[in-house]
Amino acid sequence: MKNAREDRARVRSENLMIKLSPEEKSRFEKAADDSGMTMSALARMLIASYLNNN
Repeated sequence: MKNAREDRARVRSENLMIKLSPEEKSRFEKAADDSGMTMSALARMLIASYLNNN
């Protein structure tokens, strides 16, 4: 399920790098896999949710 569902004409161009411990990365990868998303998509969803609630 890690296929792009968005219109690829609207490619994102800004990067955000977050350093994680190996354990954090493993847990984040599992959470993304369990939800059927890429890690980037899950991170964008979480960031958007946080910004919309604050």
